[in-house]
Amino acid sequence: MIDDTRVVAILPARGGSKRLFRKNLRDILPGVSLLDFAVRKLLKSRYVDEIVVSTEDPEILDKAFNLSLVSRTGKKVVAHHRAEEFSQDGTLIMEVVRHVLESYKSFAGVVLVHQVDHPMTKTADFDLALERLDTSDGVSAVVSVNQDGRQNGAIRVISSAVIGKKCLEYVIATVRTEYPQIDIHTEYDLLEAVGTVYSVGGEKW
Repeated sequence: MIDDTRVVAILPARGGSKRLFRKNLRDILPGVSLLDFAVRKLLKSRYVDEIVVSTEDPEILDKAFNLSLVSRTGKKVVAHHRAEEFSQDGTLIMEVVRHVLESYKSFAGVVLVHQVDHPMTKTADFDLALERLDTSDGVSAVVSVNQDGRQNGAIRVISSAVIGKKCLEYVIATVRTEYPQIDIHTEYDLLEAVGTVYSVGGEKW
């Protein structure tokens, strides 16, 4: 929670990646998949209360369920079965978010969306984005950018009050991630990310 506001993190983790087969289950560290890596960092957040892995894929659902069993932080890791209609190449992230929130009878709080295939995101980046939303008057959403100011797609934090509205209808702030993001689409991208993660601390992430 942040200022008594509930925070739910949503990880869209589709199984049907085209260019890099099963990429969300590929290792970023020995025995640590991209999905494991994302959940591990979110579990360390000071503010995230619950982590929801949204997927249509049975293997990823099993992985998410197993992650919930090993969590020692008291935070929930939920495996959310995504309907096939929300698992297509053209499905928008906010469609996935709304689909996840339909499983809650009512949700008033903050949603943090993290793309699993952006592994250069640190726990401190998540917390900084949540703090930016909390302390910025009139701001309803925060998106992450690289140091050059370009949006990198790693983090989106949004108040539940504006979910479903068009972006032009509310104010969006930005937060810089500590490291430039590597958006993994190919084997080369994955190798670059593995090398970078090792070079800046490996298991310390």
